[in-house]
Amino acid sequence: MSSSVLSVFFADSSNGWVCCSDGTIARSTDGGKNWINQLSNISSKLASIFFTSQSTGWAVGDHGIILHTTNGGGATSVRAENSSPVRWFLGQNFPNPFNPTTRIQYSVAIRSVVDVKVYNVLGQLVKRLLEGSKEAGSYSIDFNGTDLPSGTYIYTLTASNGKSSFTKSREMVLLK
Repeated sequence: MSSSVLSVFFADSSNGWVCCSDGTIARSTDGGKNWINQLSNISSKLASIFFTSQSTGWAVGDHGIILHTTNGGGATSVRAENSSPVRWFLGQNFPNPFNPTTRIQYSVAIRSVVDVKVYNVLGQLVKRLLEGSKEAGSYSIDFNGTDLPSGTYIYTLTASNGKSSFTKSREMVLLK
């Protein structure tokens, strides 16, 4: 984690969660030895996290944000109460570096035409992962780099609804 941890909660000796200053939520199932980032769809500070069981929990933060999960915060299940993302979002792929598969998480604020593409460092398109209309919500897409050489790649999300648009790119590294 590259941000400050602001709250930690363990439901038992194995299952714990943290929330951070950049909106990150991470979960541990081995007593805190390893942490896996969960999709929160926000980048605002999350100040506190609390679980009533191993599956039901809440996180709260700046700007009145209240996130809720009923399955322990699985990779795409920690969401705002209204199930609509706060904004458009393109997450860092995980794991990164990867071999040969990685997961890319993104959110669409309103119904939009979405395009997710992967480019090499020369700017050449190597794979289109998605092209089509998506309802507001949070999604993930898996990328398999089996047929590509090791190296740095750029993935880009473009979303447009006719009134507004969003474009974001991130870097990922394939190691074989």
